[in-house]
Amino acid sequence: MQNIVVVIKMAVSYKKLWKILIDRDMKKKDLCVAAGISHASTVKLGKNENITTDVLMKNMYGFAM
Repeated sequence: MQNIVVVIKMAVSYKKLWKILIDRDMKKKDLCVAAGISHASTVKLGKNENITTDVLMKNMYGFAM
């Protein structure tokens, strides 16, 4: 009997985040400071790569200010 492995990849897009930055006249560096995230996390966001939920939560708190 054969085992079949199915890998499902979900597409991630942070376009709305970049639109919010533009609306608030912020740069990616400002996002790093406001949310307390690293430059590497911002680069991952820019490449639409997966990031941890901790980073996502920091982004949300950064915008709540």
